[in-house]
Amino acid sequence: MNHYPFEWRVQELCSEDFIHFNRQFSKTVLQLMSFAEGPVVIIASGDFNETLHALNKPKYWNQYIKRVLRRRRSALAVERPILFMPVWNSETIIGITVVEGIDAQFAHVLSEEWLRDRSRIISREFLLQKQLAMEPVTGMFNGLHLQDTLEGLLADEPQAYFKRNKKDTTESVLKNVSLFLIEIHPRANNAEKALSYIVRAGYYLESFLGQDVLHHMGNGVFGFIGHHLDEERAKILGENILSWFRREGFSRIHIGINTIEGRVGATDSN
Repeated sequence: MNHYPFEWRVQELCSEDFIHFNRQFSKTVLQLMSFAEGPVVIIASGDFNETLHALNKPKYWNQYIKRVLRRRRSALAVERPILFMPVWNSETIIGITVVEGIDAQFAHVLSEEWLRDRSRIISREFLLQKQLAMEPVTGMFNGLHLQDTLEGLLADEPQAYFKRNKKDTTESVLKNVSLFLIEIHPRANNAEKALSYIVRAGYYLESFLGQDVLHHMGNGVFGFIGHHLDEERAKILGENILSWFRREGFSRIHIGINTIEGRVGATDSN
């Protein structure tokens, strides 16, 4: 009996999604709440004090976040027209969406029932967007997510990336970003073995990269964004990846590197 070389994964929202999908999620909130101008901040459950400090947000935000968690419903700040809404994964609150720039004419006519429904709708939209961004063979993010991440970097939106390294500054986050595209050519005599080869290569590459987010665009083409890498350091990393793959028994690997604010370089193995 033949089996597919991968298992279909049930996708659920998690706290890391608020980093990986910050740009998309923020757009979704403003689309579903037309009376708000933003900005939108989505905070994962956990150490809110540390996160608010990193975002340079007022301390009073913390009291409204705690109120949302305690009462399990949205809260409107009295200091300014700012709305705090829970983000749900089933019946568990996994984060808080903070919407600034609420139109004052709407701020005090929003019913509790409407806010409860809107919170659930937004959470469901978040989950759907995550599912659309996943590649089923490897369970990694797909090319659409990689493209959106690049657009966010080029649009000078550092907020989505501040948690990669809490010592980073906005200026350093946006410098020396390199895009790596890695093409794996499987040596296999049937489709099942070829897919197994690609999946195994993806897992090896993911373990090599550590915390860097790996994407699979299909057909054995992987991509990831290297932060704080100028052209020379990106080339060295590419050569290290090639050497590492050879030691693990993989061959026919091609790597293309493009450093933003730099020139394109390429390293091949045939």
